[in-house]
Amino acid sequence: MEYKKIKKAAELFLQSNTLPAMMTKIVLVLVATGLIISVAAMAPNMFKILGKNIKFRGTKFKEKKFRLTVQQLKHRGLLKLNQNGKLELTPEGFQNLNKYLIKNIRIEKPKSWDGLWRIVLFDIPNDKRKSRDGLRHCIKKFGFYQFQKSVWVFPYPCREEIETTASFWNINKYVEIIETNVLPDQGKIL
Repeated sequence: MEYKKIKKAAELFLQSNTLPAMMTKIVLVLVATGLIISVAAMAPNMFKILGKNIKFRGTKFKEKKFRLTVQQLKHRGLLKLNQNGKLELTPEGFQNLNKYLIKNIRIEKPKSWDGLWRIVLFDIPNDKRKSRDGLRHCIKKFGFYQFQKSVWVFPYPCREEIETTASFWNINKYVEIIETNVLPDQGKIL
């Protein structure tokens, strides 16, 4: 469930053709083609074998740009060579990718309302204030209505997006999602 939303956010980002998108495409290619990368690390002439361009969903990666981007990502501490000679994301690289994906999650609004309200409740301890603020920021960005301090209401399906967001902030156990067709004072929200 979470995977579908993250995948969709990633695809939208990858289609943007910005510099961060290009760098992320390369990282994803590196992760997805670990075997090829380990060969490339040991055999710098890999591009002569594969050709001068690597295609990834319609995007061409030229050898020089590919090598430069890999060097930049390694320099920034987002990629590293593991013990087997394969390039892999560092914990910081993985965290940066997750941050970007969570930042770009969107809730699709259906053409017609199904008549159910989604109520998100949370009671997050003070020692997780940063996570609580992050979740609250995302909920506001999604367009939720604040019903009470830690009670937010939304008219469209959003379980996967909320679960993904709570999982990112590592606060799943403090967040509840309720669906109901009755909501007190719903006239204020509509």
